[in-house]
Amino acid sequence: MKILQITHKFPPGFAGGSGNSAYILSKQLLQYGHEVKVIAFDNKNIKSNDEIYNDIHITRIKPNSANKIYNPNLTQSIKIVIDKFNPDIIHLHSIWTVGLAPLQAIRDFRGKIVMKLPDYDMICARGTMLKKDKSICTNSSYRNCIACVSPAIFLKQFFIRNYFFQSAKNIQLLAPSRHIKRMFLMANPRLNVKYFPNFYPPVFDRVDKLDKNSLKDKYQLKDKKVILFSGRIIETKGYQYLLQAMKDIKDPDAILIIVGNNIDGNKLYDYINIYKVEDKVKYLGNFPLEQLPEIYRISDILVVPSIWPDNSPNVIYEGLVSGLPIIGSDIGGIPDLVLPGKNGYLVPPKNSSALSNKIDLLLSNQEIYTKMSNFSKKLAQKYTSKQLVKDIINKYYIL
Repeated sequence: MKILQITHKFPPGFAGGSGNSAYILSKQLLQYGHEVKVIAFDNKNIKSNDEIYNDIHITRIKPNSANKIYNPNLTQSIKIVIDKFNPDIIHLHSIWTVGLAPLQAIRDFRGKIVMKLPDYDMICARGTMLKKDKSICTNSSYRNCIACVSPAIFLKQFFIRNYFFQSAKNIQLLAPSRHIKRMFLMANPRLNVKYFPNFYPPVFDRVDKLDKNSLKDKYQLKDKKVILFSGRIIETKGYQYLLQAMKDIKDPDAILIIVGNNIDGNKLYDYINIYKVEDKVKYLGNFPLEQLPEIYRISDILVVPSIWPDNSPNVIYEGLVSGLPIIGSDIGGIPDLVLPGKNGYLVPPKNSSALSNKIDLLLSNQEIYTKMSNFSKKLAQKYTSKQLVKDIINKYYIL
């Protein structure tokens, strides 16, 4: 089959969870003998060009406009690639950053269309399912958006939502979490949505083979018990509550390492100073996917303290295959992957006390720790790319 992937960002370089997922899917499809083409967009430092990266043919298109409703040049550029490649399948990933152009470009396509739902942008004007006061929105009806945004933004979102619903009549939607499936069906019960989880990156298959002691020396963490926060450093990810929790951790050898794109900038260091945890926290920077297994190998616990209904965080899949017990917020898609008492614990969002209590428990009880670590590794086998890509082909690609 000829399969066209359309996504916002795509490797090499920072591609985010959705871009990395599209990359892993593309590589696996090539291994199964299919022909793959990728369209990727980026607003920064990318000209319209064609390239080959790890045997994957990519056309990178610069949007040239911030208009998410009407961008005829972008729509036409996408259609040219579609017509030239003539795919059997189009698989959409994260497209909201360029708006409706990809949906407009595929309007006349007669093959099979599959779309991953990586976020809430098509049904939430704020994109996070958080209200103005940062409380969680539990109703995805468009009427709820009125209280959150200006009339102009509300009307824009109303148009986008309706266009998406009309387009989705011919699209198989894949929801990485049961929560986002519920939210989209609440917004429109006629949508064809199936639950289909993410997969962990194959580069993590080698994580157990890495020498933990030498890596701890490399990162100057010898004899430390390492708590890991991995992901975008932005307040909706709840890192500030984990920093607050660190001041109450009893084990003197415990240290929090933070890795990821620091969107909040100096705010991260402000929180570290406010909670006086300078000696308990290290920000190591942003790492390419290929290097992340080293970070997980030196870690003992993964914490995912999101305060928004995180869809299906890739970091949890990475934590599972790395054999880490996971402490996560009881919100969004996190409960799909963190099973209380089996491979970790769920805690209420914004609750630093609950975070510190569970961290202390795992650090002080080797029997519980080992049981949860083993269960994480076992659970990870449900999320291999080899098996899940086969499932995508057999369940959703075959015409």
